[in-house]
Amino acid sequence: MKIYIPLYQFIVLAISTAIMTYFFNVAAMGGQYFLMAFLGFFLLRNVHASYQLSRFIRILEEQNTKKK
Repeated sequence: MKIYIPLYQFIVLAISTAIMTYFFNVAAMGGQYFLMAFLGFFLLRNVHASYQLSRFIRILEEQNTKKK
């Protein structure tokens, strides 16, 4: 049994991360360090949420394969 996140959640996460990455790079090149730190915080939050979600799904899949 595979567990997937809904497609709309994946699309929203991917698009928001891409937009934040773009503006993070623009802020870094422009020397706007406050904006860079602000966007960096949200980028790290998205990466951490993706990691936690993938770890949770991996644990669930391992438990389901052990039951069979």
